[in-house]
Amino acid sequence: MRTYFRIISRQRLAGGWSRFEMVVTAIVTSFGVALLGVAVFVWAVEARYSLEGSVVEARLLGTQVSPRADQIQLSYMFQTPEGRSLVGAGWTPASRHLAKASLPIEFARSDPTLNRPYYSDRAADLLGPTAGVVPTSLFFLLISLIPYLAARWREGVDRRLRAGGVRSSGTITGVSPYRTVPGFVVVRYEYFDRDGTRRQGEAYDYAARVRLKTGDSGTVLFDRNRPSRAMWIGDARVA
Repeated sequence: MRTYFRIISRQRLAGGWSRFEMVVTAIVTSFGVALLGVAVFVWAVEARYSLEGSVVEARLLGTQVSPRADQIQLSYMFQTPEGRSLVGAGWTPASRHLAKASLPIEFARSDPTLNRPYYSDRAADLLGPTAGVVPTSLFFLLISLIPYLAARWREGVDRRLRAGGVRSSGTITGVSPYRTVPGFVVVRYEYFDRDGTRRQGEAYDYAARVRLKTGDSGTVLFDRNRPSRAMWIGDARVA
């Protein structure tokens, strides 16, 4: 994980992200947040039923079958232990065969308007699919929101280095493809801090825009308090 954050917080040679990259990031992040929100909502509902759910018999009022005939909506009337009569409705798998004159329903004791047809494995049927939703949503956030936040943090670091960084001569030690992002390259360079210690730095950008090659020299700015934190400001040769 430490290596991952080091990689995504590298200096961008050409500066901040392009508008297109920002739009794509916003779309992917929104999708990931939406998926995670759905999963959290399902968990919250199931937690509430688990903590304060109560099962009673209800009277069937009507049914509606889904277009695929695999789900059926049941409308029903039930009474709470306090004698309050309520009408509810909920979808349930047709295979459960709950469409009977009398059927069990589950409601939240603190708010009986939260109710649904009941069967013993209902929570498992709902929570099961979310097991795959959460990793998917986290994956989308991992490739969009987290890199964006890391890039914003890096932009702040670059501003501070420009304002108060120590200059040092640097040499490009390698330019290689960015393995996880096609079309990008990683530029590696070395420099010496004030104590004469050899340091390594990295930057990246679109391969088509970078004109640097191994052996090129330039200027590096490094943090006087954290010499390992640096940025390449020499002849970046970014088109």
